[in-house]
Amino acid sequence: MGHVIGLTGGIACGKSTVTSWLVKRGLVCVDADQIARQVVAPDSEGLRAVLSHFGPRVALEDGGLDRKALGAIVFTDVGARRELEAIVHPLINDEIDAQLIAAGTRTVVLDAALLIEMKLYERCDHVVVVRCEPHVQIHRLMHRDGLTEAQARSRIDAQFRDSERLKWANHVIDNSGDRGSLSIELDRLWKWLEEIGER
Repeated sequence: MGHVIGLTGGIACGKSTVTSWLVKRGLVCVDADQIARQVVAPDSEGLRAVLSHFGPRVALEDGGLDRKALGAIVFTDVGARRELEAIVHPLINDEIDAQLIAAGTRTVVLDAALLIEMKLYERCDHVVVVRCEPHVQIHRLMHRDGLTEAQARSRIDAQFRDSERLKWANHVIDNSGDRGSLSIELDRLWKWLEEIGER
């Protein structure tokens, strides 16, 4: 297996933007968020387990998963969130492992919002954390997802704080500014990757 760069950050901090930038430069991406959606896709084992546990209140009319209804439950109830994680995290871990093996010897970016919480950093050679100032994060989340400030704070509070993520960081990207500022941060990231021999 090649080297694995773990990439994480809080919701609405710009992690996906950084991943897209790295993929355009030739790195392979294993996207844990995409895998999390995949494991509860229609007719999947994960969807059946989630619907069996949480019931029809999280089902769409077509039998799919009502993510908004599920989110309303798990972002306000820690116990429910842990129950959901117990169902889907093993499925997500299995698929991540399969994709890392399939990447062979290429350098891989493991893009995972819950990289620390799920202990996915154990699969990584280096960890990059994307962060931004809390007021910027709240504003972006409200604007992007149409949430109230209270809803945005609830989603942010459901994740680890930056201070916890930063304990694991080998490199930090501050995405509190505009696109120009991010471009400078990305150039710094690429230079760092070259210095550690990942590019």
